[in-house]
Amino acid sequence: MKIKSSYTISSILLKSSFLFSLFFLPALIMAQTWEGDGSLEKVEVEIVKERQVSVPPASRNYEKFLLVL
Repeated sequence: MKIKSSYTISSILLKSSFLFSLFFLPALIMAQTWEGDGSLEKVEVEIVKERQVSVPPASRNYEKFLLVL
């Protein structure tokens, strides 16, 4: 049984180009616009280290093991 397809490579490329322009071009255009002059505001950052971090000792097994190569 043969199935005939009416799709050609040019029609597939045309449809995919249309879908690309429909969905992705508006997003690309909107991503390029912004308000303001692009400069950063001056801010002061204060780093406060008040907390003492303590970790309980880990139980480790340091017994010898056999390494076979």
